[in-house]
Amino acid sequence: MSNNNVIPAESLGQWRSWTMGELGSAAAVPETAPPELAAPAPQPEEPPVEGASLIMTEDEQDTTSLDAVATAAYPTAAELEAIHQEAWQTGYDAGLQAGMQAGEERGRAEGAERALLEAQQQFQQYWQPLSTLQQSFEQELSLLGAQLSQEVLALAVSFAEKMIGEVVRHDPAVLRSLLTEALDSLADSVAQVKVQAHPDELATLQAFLGEQYPQWRMQWQADATLTRGGCRIETPSASIDLTLESRLQLLRKGLGLTDEHAD
Repeated sequence: MSNNNVIPAESLGQWRSWTMGELGSAAAVPETAPPELAAPAPQPEEPPVEGASLIMTEDEQDTTSLDAVATAAYPTAAELEAIHQEAWQTGYDAGLQAGMQAGEERGRAEGAERALLEAQQQFQQYWQPLSTLQQSFEQELSLLGAQLSQEVLALAVSFAEKMIGEVVRHDPAVLRSLLTEALDSLADSVAQVKVQAHPDELATLQAFLGEQYPQWRMQWQADATLTRGGCRIETPSASIDLTLESRLQLLRKGLGLTDEHAD
């Protein structure tokens, strides 16, 4: 016999509580199942308080506004990425534009400097031969001017010589004037003088000098090689050349003419 006093639930069937007073009473009537509790009657709804809906609406609106602000204040990761990409692109474009502009300006400046340097080099290259030619041309002009000056001057002297020769040949007073000037320069101690002159002028000179210097002893010598209008004077201490050729030679020398311009 089992010592298990536990009755299985399926063997109980219907049961109820037992009390002391129920002993000897009539047979127990099976108790019916307790009636199900009826659903409580619906309570009448209280009328809405005036202004409450307005307050709730305002609260709801505030809540909605706060949610919207919160939603707007915190962009999503995609929006943050888009903002970052846009900022990077803007900075890149600005930097690229600034770099291109600076590069163009620098390129223009370097190009202008290089062009100026090349122009200077080309100018120097073309100017050097022109400068040499200019110097040579100036030297040639200077030499030509000097030659022309010498030639013009020689021509003038030659013309003057012819004029002087004609005047001297036809005017014996010119030669007498030269003799007076030359003999006055001699010392008074000179007592002997030798005079050489053209034969056609010798008689005229003898008369003039005998009258002007009677104290001197004159020696006369006719020389047909001498040009009329000139003579030579010799003393024991000096010799004076008053020939026309010597006087014209002194004139050329004083004017800077060389012997090649004598003709």
